[in-house]
Amino acid sequence: MHGKRWYTFDSIADHKRGEGGKGRTKGWLLEIMWKDGTATSETLTVMKEMNMPRCAEYTKRLGLADEPEFSYWVKFASKKRERLLKKVFRRKRSNCFKYGIAVPRTVKEAYALDKLNGNAKAIGYGQHYFRI
Repeated sequence: MHGKRWYTFDSIADHKRGEGGKGRTKGWLLEIMWKDGTATSETLTVMKEMNMPRCAEYTKRLGLADEPEFSYWVKFASKKRERLLKKVFRRKRSNCFKYGIAVPRTVKEAYALDKLNGNAKAIGYGQHYFRI
């Protein structure tokens, strides 16, 4: 990966009104703690695009959600986060069948399927996946 860097932030440490930003979020700076231990001041506009749900959680936690610069997008970000989580959990629950055949997720489910079907196919196939 020559010339490419991935920046992930650890937390939002502080906030202040200052210069920078654009549009409705103009003038807000967030103090960001990065995973490598450094701290920088970034505009709310940049951080909102980078990770909107975490910025929304921060503003709710500190009671900034009523400020005009935050109020219009914090509610949207919270709803979007909830929708994404519901999709993930729904998919997690619904992947127990593949091509109409029940697929066990655990060894216990494999034994129960074999008992129900009267064979040992689930455990036989599962030895590779479950490391029995």
